[in-house]
Amino acid sequence: MRFVIYGVGAVGGVIAAALSQAGNEVVGIARGAQLDAIRETGLLLRAPTGDVTARFDCVAHPSEISFRPDDKILLCMKTQNTMDALLALRAAGVAEQPIFCCQNGVSNEDLALRFFTNVHGVTVMMPCTYLEAGKVVTWVEPNYGLFDMGRFPKGHDADDVAVAEAMTAAGLAAFVQDDVMQQKYSK
Repeated sequence: MRFVIYGVGAVGGVIAAALSQAGNEVVGIARGAQLDAIRETGLLLRAPTGDVTARFDCVAHPSEISFRPDDKILLCMKTQNTMDALLALRAAGVAEQPIFCCQNGVSNEDLALRFFTNVHGVTVMMPCTYLEAGKVVTWVEPNYGLFDMGRFPKGHDADDVAVAEAMTAAGLAAFVQDDVMQQKYSK
């Protein structure tokens, strides 16, 4: 299983760093100074539990990735950038891979369902920030954050279970929910 983190900012950066540090294969998609910093020195994750520098592959665009059937794609960009991201993923050959919407707001899943059939909602509860290229910060412990996830619009599947297990093992407490959108609306 490989994680493709599309949008390595605050949320995506913490997730990518944590998963990478736990030994998972991670490919990030970032831009500008953040992309340059990750390629040059890795991504510094600052947390109450200590600082770690994660190193993982990072590209500027999905077209630079040879997508695999075992990829789990996590969208971590702002909602206004979701449509462009989905179009880029589709153009890069993504079809059956699960798309996890690790985003605030409740419209991303509907957008993703226009292009992909394997869509998952994720409620992100993680106070974090990205103010400086190459560094992300989260302020909670013992886990970096909390995540509820499930199929969109309802239910869950083996992808939810696998991602939740990997995230939890990486210090990102994740819980599978059959009605994840209720969780997102409640947030």
